[in-house]
Amino acid sequence: MLLFSFFLPATAQNAVGMLAILGIGILHGANDLKIIQHQRKSVSSKSVSYFILYLGTVLIGAILFYWLPQAALPMFILVSAFHFGEQHWEIRLQQLRLRYFFYLCYGGFVFSLLFYLQATPTSNIIEQIVGIPIAAQVWNWTSLILGLLLLIYFLLFRPIRLFLLGELFLFGLLALLFWKGTLVLAFATYFVFWHSLPSLQSQMQFLYGSHNAKAWWNYFKAGFLYWILALCFLGIAFAWIDFTAPYFLSLFFIFLAAITFPHALVMELMFRKSP
Repeated sequence: MLLFSFFLPATAQNAVGMLAILGIGILHGANDLKIIQHQRKSVSSKSVSYFILYLGTVLIGAILFYWLPQAALPMFILVSAFHFGEQHWEIRLQQLRLRYFFYLCYGGFVFSLLFYLQATPTSNIIEQIVGIPIAAQVWNWTSLILGLLLLIYFLLFRPIRLFLLGELFLFGLLALLFWKGTLVLAFATYFVFWHSLPSLQSQMQFLYGSHNAKAWWNYFKAGFLYWILALCFLGIAFAWIDFTAPYFLSLFFIFLAAITFPHALVMELMFRKSP
């Protein structure tokens, strides 16, 4: 992906990023209902009820963006920041004090770094959604504050101190990608390779006790229908939309936000149930 950011034009970078998100990115949330059933040890007859509840949560998120975007967007960023941080650290740091705050700081720093290095397209999308432009200095200060909080965590708490050099290297790569690539490619790279793929492995471990080739196939079969439904819903919604229009990316990120709310809750419950 980093090479793509140097050698592909912006339109091609966006296409690669979109394909990655619609493929692995959407797939990693396709078995949320199966995870709920597994958590509650419920019978398959309750699948319809879970599906209606899950879909209702998605619709509520979409309606919230329509009626109260000024509240929905910050909520989405906070939920996503916590969700990204939790997925990255939960298995390694179950005993860390104030770990939930650490998850929020970690994911928030990734978002702030992305928004700062992609200040112009980020400001355009936010203004289209909420009607208020956000200056790049906001993300500059947010990145600085959250970065300092993370550094304090790494220095004070021994369980994560050993990961400091690796995380600095990771953030260096991400910063280079965030700076050089388009917003879509930059977000897709982190979302798919640093979040979705590890999440798929965690989900398979929870559902099947392994993440070998057989588990991957079982996961794909179980989630294929919901994955296709999500893509069909997205396709229908965008059938009347000009993909080259300035508002397209705003609507695409709203779609991701709407499906993130219930998925983040399911993953939090899964981690609580995991041994």
